[in-house]
Amino acid sequence: MESQEDVRSGVPDPMTYWRQRLDEWYPDRYSQVYVLPPVHFRKVPYSLTTVCDQPALLVQPQGQEQIQLPSAEVPSAPISSSNDSIADATTTPGSSRMWSELPEVQSQLKKVQASDIVDDECQQRVLYCLQQFGKQQSEAMFLLSQLNFSDYLNEPSYAATAKQMPQLRYPRPITLGRQYKKGEFDILLIHRHYGILVGEVKSVGHDPAYRSDDHVSKKAEQAVQQMVRSASVLKHLVKDLTTVCEIPVRTTLILPFIQRSQLHQVLQSYPKLGKDLSKSLGLSVPDDSRAVSLCLCADELQDSSPGTWEPSRLERFCGPATKVSVYCISPPRLEVRTLAEALSEAGDRLSRLVLTPQQVALLASPEPRVFVTGPPGTGKSIVLVLKGVQWLKEGEDVHVVSTFSNSLAVSSLIHHQMSLTIKASEEQAVGKPHLHNFQFFEDEGQVELAVETMVAAAEKQRVNILVDEYENGEHDLSKRWHRFVSEVCNHIGNVRLWIASSKGTNLPPELHKETLTVPLRSAPSVVAEVDKGVRALANIPDYTSAGIPAPLDGPQVIRLHHQGPDHLEANIVECEQCGRNIATELKQLKVGAGQANASPVQKRPAPLRYCDVFILVHSYDLLGTSSEDSSGKVNGLVRGLRDAGIPVRVVRDRSRGVEGWDCDVRDTSVARTDMVTVSDWGDVVGMERKVVVWLPGRIPGDDDKLSDEHLDRIGRLWAMSRCIVQLILPRTAPQLIFHAVNQILNSKQRYICLEGRCARFSFSKLGCAYVSRDAAAAGLPDRTPSARKDELFSYSAFPTSSTCRSSGSREKLDPDELGVSEFTLP
Repeated sequence: MESQEDVRSGVPDPMTYWRQRLDEWYPDRYSQVYVLPPVHFRKVPYSLTTVCDQPALLVQPQGQEQIQLPSAEVPSAPISSSNDSIADATTTPGSSRMWSELPEVQSQLKKVQASDIVDDECQQRVLYCLQQFGKQQSEAMFLLSQLNFSDYLNEPSYAATAKQMPQLRYPRPITLGRQYKKGEFDILLIHRHYGILVGEVKSVGHDPAYRSDDHVSKKAEQAVQQMVRSASVLKHLVKDLTTVCEIPVRTTLILPFIQRSQLHQVLQSYPKLGKDLSKSLGLSVPDDSRAVSLCLCADELQDSSPGTWEPSRLERFCGPATKVSVYCISPPRLEVRTLAEALSEAGDRLSRLVLTPQQVALLASPEPRVFVTGPPGTGKSIVLVLKGVQWLKEGEDVHVVSTFSNSLAVSSLIHHQMSLTIKASEEQAVGKPHLHNFQFFEDEGQVELAVETMVAAAEKQRVNILVDEYENGEHDLSKRWHRFVSEVCNHIGNVRLWIASSKGTNLPPELHKETLTVPLRSAPSVVAEVDKGVRALANIPDYTSAGIPAPLDGPQVIRLHHQGPDHLEANIVECEQCGRNIATELKQLKVGAGQANASPVQKRPAPLRYCDVFILVHSYDLLGTSSEDSSGKVNGLVRGLRDAGIPVRVVRDRSRGVEGWDCDVRDTSVARTDMVTVSDWGDVVGMERKVVVWLPGRIPGDDDKLSDEHLDRIGRLWAMSRCIVQLILPRTAPQLIFHAVNQILNSKQRYICLEGRCARFSFSKLGCAYVSRDAAAAGLPDRTPSARKDELFSYSAFPTSSTCRSSGSREKLDPDELGVSEFTLP
């Protein structure tokens, strides 16, 4: 990151420096859509509280009065990160600890109104639509969201430089008068052909009760006044540029919840409003129909007439001299310019100790035996940790019981988090956390051993037990877990036992059930992917919002494709090119780029670290070093990553040695080393990372009876759910369609058309043998172009379906998700 001194000294031409920063931050600005800030951070109604002596944020559901709970004590003094029980941890939030430290805030946070939440939702919807429009039309543009007038060319470094260099004293809002010091551009669109478009966004109509013509007219009148003001400011800011080339400056009214037909009706009913709107939109003659067509309504986005200009002055609005700040719960505001910074900050915010009223009430409950269930990311493990801390502070020991291999990682993290919390406590008389590792799946005798261990502990004092990732599936082996609960409760009358599991059915009768359904730990873009798996499984409770808004919208999923001549291996885990492609994405996200700028005048998010990244696979054949196998083999994926300069740690398979596997899992659970972790998803259940790469696969033997559809659900539920912010999904088209085609066609070789490219696939090998852009290069038979129509079979491929259907009516697919629109079999 640059320092503030870079602009003041050592750079003879500040404009050159600004352009260099643009090249660094936005390298594809002539071909892609950039949104600033890259993630929309929303206002959430929080209040400060302490739970189990831990500073936390209590989120207030919409439409409810301020919730007061007896266990939530609001501190009267400022909460500083130095008071956080885990402030001395050496790794980043979401890695070795279960929640990140709170920023330094006062006891009273910024008050968030219901209208703020609606406006945020409205802004987010507009940004998404404009961004998608730009991508679909292959338009290159910048979208600046909620840019304050006062932030334009307001970096201290710019002010200092402008004093020394008069040629840099560009027009600023303050030079128009103090009345222009406050205000913001809701949407500022900078386009290389259309010029600059100012959008005024109004959320009227979000509530159907306030969608009458009268309500719309009042909001439209306010918007027109603000549009005139914004246009005046913007024309002032670029007035010196018009001597070089004419820069079109346009305004538009954006009403995401109002149809064009209603807006037209309103303008006809309120003639003065129609005239004012036409004038503000730049129409020389009032024209209601034309004015409506130049607005963005719920229907669709309409283009303005294009102009021409060279985008040589982007550095003013998007360069280092202008602040790009995001909402924070308390001052100061934070600057977030790039996607890498947005991911880091989003990960920190989602990792904070944020609790719902339901969770706080549950922790205050005297119920000794509780079963906490809910879909991934709803705070079940957090509740277990806080309850354990509560027991420890009562002076009693807490036993964290891992019951099988898939629960060791999260059990280790729970034990680690409680140890950190108690270590930071000033209290003298506290209990001690204990970690126990059993294998109920492998040996029924382990159940008896676990019961005996707990009974022996009960001879000294009351026993407090925490069990995460409890196995209560609909299979016979789950009876072992129920037997453990039953015998512990029968042998130890005063036992306190809290258990967590995503599965909400087949519960032990001895426990009180509590269901958490609000996603708190992942971005909405991640939750949307996980939810596709949750809804397909009857024993997992569905997500709900419960009136609680998400703190951000989240970045779009990054999708890579395992196909092409450079991908020589069918199995992604053995593909070096996939390793290199993943490394490229991580570098673009500035993973491992170094420390953030610590300047007191410019607060920026810390860069992502290597330990913030999981690369998860479905494979029992992970090899990270040549010494792990007699063949000296290392997975191609790992080689590709390392060759590209990414430090990688591989969690060895348990079958290659329990001791080595145990060490790898425990080290991963606390992020002991700053390295990217490559692991089978089952070894990191319950863990979280800011960036997760999920590589689907099929294990011969174990998965032979499982459909592609079922494996996709498992991957979403257990692998994608490990992600806090950024999902990266390399997909291979053959993996999605081979199984289906092979069932229908009794042939060993067919030709398939992928997005207009012809590809030849071999069913004896799960992978793409060759991809080219024309039939001849792909080796298609000469008869293909002239084949009769009735000799061709067209099918649509769906990522969540293992069957192919004749596509008489072409169904629209998502090419970004699948990479395959349709395929034709000659």
